[in-house]
Amino acid sequence: KRMSVALADTGLFTPMVIQMIRVGEESGSLGQMLLELAKVFDGRVQSGVKRGLALLEPVLILGMGFLIAIIIISILMGILSVNDLAA
Repeated sequence: KRMSVALADTGLFTPMVIQMIRVGEESGSLGQMLLELAKVFDGRVQSGVKRGLALLEPVLILGMGFLIAIIIISILMGILSVNDLAA
């Protein structure tokens, strides 16, 4: 049984992956096709990581700002409560 057929039967791989493996089997350059697939998916992973980090940065900045605001409010409330005790 050919590798492309076995992978197609699993239903876990996209048609592009199966087609590239099939072409590699037929041309005798399966190793080269698998390297090309690795490059394609590596590019997708790199793109996803960059996108995720680009989204994470503003969220972290907002979170830090919120944390600093809570600390400032806590300090001011402590100062005001001491002021109320003195008065």
